[in-house]
Amino acid sequence: MNVLVVDDHKETRKALADLIDREEDLQVVGTAADGQAAIDHVEKQQPDIVIMDLAMPGVNGMVATDIIHNAYPLIHVVVLSNYVGKHLVQAALNRGASGYIRKDRAHEELITGIRTVSQGRIFIGEAVA
Repeated sequence: MNVLVVDDHKETRKALADLIDREEDLQVVGTAADGQAAIDHVEKQQPDIVIMDLAMPGVNGMVATDIIHNAYPLIHVVVLSNYVGKHLVQAALNRGASGYIRKDRAHEELITGIRTVSQGRIFIGEAVA
């Protein structure tokens, strides 16, 4: 599966890409620092999965998730955020996210989340649920 990693922090993007690339069946095909770059990348590459931060400058992750989901409904977006309020999680799911994981649990839950949403199921991380 091809994965795009979107986060405005360079170190976070690299750490997530390294974690994902360790898996034989997953490949990071790109990274983006904001929502508009994510949308542009999706239009060109059409990855299977997008790992999306919400709080980014410019086009935020919520808006980017909505745009990606509406244009490419078969691409799964997994939100990875420090913000886990019930209304925020529900809003992300309503805009097309297939998963939601708290950032500090990414090491433990991200790979499972990617594999779960790739099968057409919703994944809500333990710390979010």
